[in-house]
Amino acid sequence: MTLRAALRDQARNNDALGSPFTARVLRLLAERMQPGTALTDRMFTWPGDIGPFGDSVPLRLLGGGCMP
Repeated sequence: MTLRAALRDQARNNDALGSPFTARVLRLLAERMQPGTALTDRMFTWPGDIGPFGDSVPLRLLGGGCMP
């Protein structure tokens, strides 16, 4: 799963769970995030499973960047 796909997938889940604000944030990130900063470079090159059944990178980002 790509980072953009993981962000969109988590946005759908957040909508379904009644969290429209975080869903919108994730959708905007999926559309606009670009490599070029320490954070985005780390996210775009995440070595593990980026999706919801793996490392849940979109949730880590929403949680304040709790990334190893």
